[in-house]
Amino acid sequence: MLINLFISNYALIKQLELNFNSGLTTITGETGAGKSILLGALKLVLGERADLHAIKDKEKKCVIEATFDITNLNLEDYFETNDLDYEDLTIFRREILPSGKSRAFVNDVPTKLNVLSTLSSKLIDVHSQFETADLLNPSFQFQWVDAVAGQQAEIEYFRNLLEVYHATLADKKKLEREKSTYQKELDYNEFLHNELLEANLEDFSLEELENEQRLLENAEETAMRLSEAFQILNAEELGVVDLMAQVQLKAKQFSEYLTNSDLKARIDSLLIETIDITSEIQVKLEDIEADPNRLMDVQAKLNQLHTLLQKHQAVDIAELIKIRDDIAVKIKKSFSVEDDIQRLEDEVFNLEKRLNTLAQSIRKKRLEVIPSIEKEITKTLKELGMPDAELKFRLTKSDIFNNFGQEDIQLLFTANKGMPLNLIEKSASGGERSRLMLAIKESVSKNKELPTLILDEIDTGVSGKVAGSIGAVMHRMGKHMQVISITHLPQVAAYGQTHLKVVKSKKDDTTVTSVINLNHQQRIEELAQIMSGYIITDAAKKQAEELLKISVTTD
Repeated sequence: MLINLFISNYALIKQLELNFNSGLTTITGETGAGKSILLGALKLVLGERADLHAIKDKEKKCVIEATFDITNLNLEDYFETNDLDYEDLTIFRREILPSGKSRAFVNDVPTKLNVLSTLSSKLIDVHSQFETADLLNPSFQFQWVDAVAGQQAEIEYFRNLLEVYHATLADKKKLEREKSTYQKELDYNEFLHNELLEANLEDFSLEELENEQRLLENAEETAMRLSEAFQILNAEELGVVDLMAQVQLKAKQFSEYLTNSDLKARIDSLLIETIDITSEIQVKLEDIEADPNRLMDVQAKLNQLHTLLQKHQAVDIAELIKIRDDIAVKIKKSFSVEDDIQRLEDEVFNLEKRLNTLAQSIRKKRLEVIPSIEKEITKTLKELGMPDAELKFRLTKSDIFNNFGQEDIQLLFTANKGMPLNLIEKSASGGERSRLMLAIKESVSKNKELPTLILDEIDTGVSGKVAGSIGAVMHRMGKHMQVISITHLPQVAAYGQTHLKVVKSKKDDTTVTSVINLNHQQRIEELAQIMSGYIITDAAKKQAEELLKISVTTD
């Protein structure tokens, strides 16, 4: 419910704050007084695109705030999804800066315009005499019937199941398209996989093979150099090992006097290391042997690995192993694709059965409530000056599922006795559609938590008894929801529990718009003025009092 509207520096409004009540609020005022400005400001804070021309003082920013009571509307998930702070009393704010930049906030959290617009659509519905396109929309017609049938939860469940059905069906069709590709590639993939398997990739290291290749290619020269090094180290006369042994002997002698030196320890270590090096060189000499056959094997293995790396555009053996395993998955997929398709086909079949059962249940409930809806709307239309109006729904079974079941819906209408029913877009005038929409919204308001409804002069073109009936319908709707009606008709205005008047005046050579919350006496004056013009007659006042009495008796 809309609780408060604050407007600053917008069009003809310098600053204005309005409090709104539950029930029916009627808004009147002379043509050009600023009723459309008030509505324009509200639409702006609800998410419409901003216009720099709307700023009254181009040196200051324009600010519009609307406060809503959203208790019990179950919008916590929407707030969490969109990173907004939830409050039972939620404040929308729009700012238009002098630069033309526009900003939107929900509870002081900056947000995108589309988030603000989507959220506002859950709270408030602005409807004018020209906005009757919903009547022609099958989605609106389904939602209306299902609200009366009380099966919104079933529709939501059906829709979720339908999403699973479409996703499963898409997966099945995708696999069917890929089936031939898998089968065509099977032989080639098996060849590649076998080729990589035979390479025993886990058993080899490129670096180790390349090192072994270099050693085998240079075995004779390496052995010769190792032998020369061994001779130097282990020669019978003046070998390095013998020389180091002599140095060690001398170290024993002088170390007794050089107590603060580690020379002896270092010489001992050096001798041990020299002996160890000599032994290792001897072992290497025994191991090194020119082996042409082994060299050929290593070269062949390296050629094989490099060929595979180049073929698969891999950088190392680890990547080749991953490619081999990926090919194995494709091969497995090739063999299992028939089973996967069959599994998905079974899932699709079972989902279709469940959807069919749900669709039949949904259709049954619609058929049960449609006669009462048609009767209710026909009765309301008679109140609204259409005594011969007739409304019928046509439900037609469909071959495909949609978001509302497995059927199509059409709304048939005639306003004149003896005329055949026809599609509403072909059989109802603009004025008839407006009254029909009012009757529908009253019907829905009894069965569904509706947002605040703002009716912008949808009573245009009617008068007298019909106008009073429109006011009575709005008054009834106000028992189920908050209704705000902008009207030129005294018969409608009199039904408001709250009556606001939009006034345009001049102040300091500037035209400004303000709003007055009328008391009982002021309402009499306003209604009388609407009826008689600038000169308010006693008869008009008396008639205004009668109108207010009639509206009071409807409570």
